[in-house]
Amino acid sequence: MDSKFYDTFCPVCDRDVRARLVCRREVQLVMGERVEHDAVVAICPHCGEPIGDSRVDQQNFELVDRIYRERHGIPSPTQLKALRAQYGMSVREFSRFLGFGEQTYATYERGAIPDELHARMIKLARTREGARCLIPLAEGSISEKSMACAQAFAWGRQDNLDEDEGFEQAIQA
Repeated sequence: MDSKFYDTFCPVCDRDVRARLVCRREVQLVMGERVEHDAVVAICPHCGEPIGDSRVDQQNFELVDRIYRERHGIPSPTQLKALRAQYGMSVREFSRFLGFGEQTYATYERGAIPDELHARMIKLARTREGARCLIPLAEGSISEKSMACAQAFAWGRQDNLDEDEGFEQAIQA
């Protein structure tokens, strides 16, 4: 929101209003953890109540998500897609490679935040050494083609997202 005012509807006043946008400190719970942030909130000029509006609130949700992911080293959905692309696997195969349910990784690529165990497995997959640890665990769970892709990643026969290169740097290339 670039302007300081926002046309919306106040459910308390039951009318259209030109709400003032203010920044205030808020706390959201993410995965049971408190995340404090500066939120943009629409305030009704008549009753003074905050107005929930998805067009305003979306920015706050994205900020909280980014803060939590940075705090825990969890890749963004874009970074997760880039990681899977580095392996050259489908979503279903990569999810199986990590030991997840067939659709689990897809939910993370769409924005869901992985639980602690899944986040650890994803962190492992980001490095060659981690991939080498995951390969024996994935035997029999993924296709031969996907196994070959994982081995190529693990032993450096294709570009990877090795921690020495920096994950951010690798996906921007």
